[in-house]
Amino acid sequence: MSSTSTAITAHSLSWVRERVAYSADTLCELFGVPSSEKASLITDLQAKHIINRRGFDNIGGTEDAEPLESYITGADYSFLFVGMYCRAGYMVCVLPKYANAELLKVPDQGDFHRPCPAARRVIFSQVLKAVRRYKHSAQFELPESQQDFADSNYLSLLITLLSDFVENGVYRDNRTTDTLNERGRILWSATIHKTNAVLQEGGPVYPDVVTRKTEFEPQHPITLLHRRIAGECYRCLHDLGLIDLLDLPVIDDEEVQDSYDATHMLYLVESELNVQFDSRRRYILTLLREYLFKQSRADSAQVSEYAFGCSSFNLLWEDACRSVLGHDYSRLWSILPPDWHFADRTVSALKSLEPDIIISDEKGTCILDAKYYLPMESGTGMPSGLPGIESVTKQFLYQQALLNPDSVEPAKGRIVPPIYNAFLMPLPQSVGLDDRTVSYYATITMPLFPNMEIIVLRISPNKLLSCYSDNISAPYFRESVWLAIRENVSSGLPPEH
Repeated sequence: MSSTSTAITAHSLSWVRERVAYSADTLCELFGVPSSEKASLITDLQAKHIINRRGFDNIGGTEDAEPLESYITGADYSFLFVGMYCRAGYMVCVLPKYANAELLKVPDQGDFHRPCPAARRVIFSQVLKAVRRYKHSAQFELPESQQDFADSNYLSLLITLLSDFVENGVYRDNRTTDTLNERGRILWSATIHKTNAVLQEGGPVYPDVVTRKTEFEPQHPITLLHRRIAGECYRCLHDLGLIDLLDLPVIDDEEVQDSYDATHMLYLVESELNVQFDSRRRYILTLLREYLFKQSRADSAQVSEYAFGCSSFNLLWEDACRSVLGHDYSRLWSILPPDWHFADRTVSALKSLEPDIIISDEKGTCILDAKYYLPMESGTGMPSGLPGIESVTKQFLYQQALLNPDSVEPAKGRIVPPIYNAFLMPLPQSVGLDDRTVSYYATITMPLFPNMEIIVLRISPNKLLSCYSDNISAPYFRESVWLAIRENVSSGLPPEH
């Protein structure tokens, strides 16, 4: 079968927002499904973790107490997935819940290439880039029951192949040759056994030496295939208008227009995998194999369903906060686990308390918990959608543990006082995108834990994800968090350790 890049198309585009409640009828309209197929659509979307039903647990880890913004009477479903999802030509782009609802007040249907408001484009582009970074992270390996539908779909594969090609270059297989008296690494064992020595001043001298030269093979079949496939990925993503959204550079694909037999190339890739042991090359070969397998299938001419995004955006938020702010816990200290005392023995548990993030320097120690929450005013004085009592008490227990020297592993580093406590939640984004990095939201106290408090901060998701996508730590972010905590902590709190 000759290669023809698998077609993925979208003739209808809609914008929605995570955690907003939509009715089943509205979902049918979004995906162009008749009402008679409503039950099948809902079941399929739930199985793929694209949507979640109100009042049911979800894999994203969001507490049931978090409210849905019910814009439609009788709405029962919300999007758990953040990113882009297409079904039978109907593309739905799901903005994160911190995006202002004003960003959705544009014509819902239209050409995918139609310009969208700058603020909405900035937010969605940042989300897609953050998802790319998160999917490359090995820190979170979810069980199979919690994996996103997007992890194995065609669009995700195209983006992974192209972004890896842009960042790391083409597949490189080197040719090694042994030569005589040329530039390269001298092989003394071969030189001694294969050349004649001349005795001089009581020792052997080798006028001829065997050298080994390693050269890149630009015409290696897998190298050429990698270039062709990267070009196909680029053209497909360009046709979908995703190159700019993903912040990928333009690549010259003039030399990769030739067709190829996908089945034969699949055989070559499988053969190369059998003799290749370099982890980097094996990773590329695995991606190429998956791409070629999809190309060689008889039904691959048109892909009717694809996605790129994340159904566990709360985990992405935690990873972003940890990566950008830093995490000093494991290298400095650990909280001792509980002991189980039986009649004949005492055994320590394998696991103990471990805060999401701890930052420590000369200013003190701060225990941070990244909370992907968006509180809403409820008219009762207490906003809905706040962290629950379990989260609050656990955060206080972390602080209490660090205040007790006997509860911390003594072989680890010293805990720098004073000890602070804070939640980190996303700052709701206005149409103009708020320029603030960190802002104060509230303070939590509890009589059960006197002389302790939790400072609740909101941080700019756009700025945080920008640093996260570029894989950089941001000292100004860390300093902004420190400043907001110290400015809002009560007099005399927390106590010195």
